Amino acid sequence: MRWLLPLAFLILVILNIISEGGLEVFPSKIVGLYSIAGIILSVGYFLYLLRTLTDYYIERKPMFWVSSGLLIYFAGNFLLWIGLNFITYDRDFFYSIYRINSIVTVLLYVFFTIAIFLNPHDENKHRSPN
Repeated sequence: MRWLLPLAFLILVILNIISEGGLEVFPSKIVGLYSIAGIILSVGYFLYLLRTLTDYYIERKPMFWVSSGLLIYFAGNFLLWIGLNFITYDRDFFYSIYRINSIVTVLLYVFFTIAIFLNPHDENKHRSPN
């Protein structure tokens, strides 16, 4: 996954640039695809956390906050992609979707900040041996 996923997206982007007629076409199908892939990877991480359940307080893990922020961001990004491709007839509705995307981007940065300030090593000191 470490090298395969970025390499696959790079190949898809290059093929999309060649087939769509250059970089002038935005947003292309790749934006929707990487949004869906980000949602699937984030949900997959949450399912992994729930299956293993090695930590009692998962909200104390920095990766929980990073994944939460990415899930919200990719969902908003996918909504914006749909708006740019399919809902261009109503400009007021499109601008409301664009404002939602701005809010989820701010939420992504807030969640990243929370993840930076968390220290997972302190959690192990306060954990009971049971």
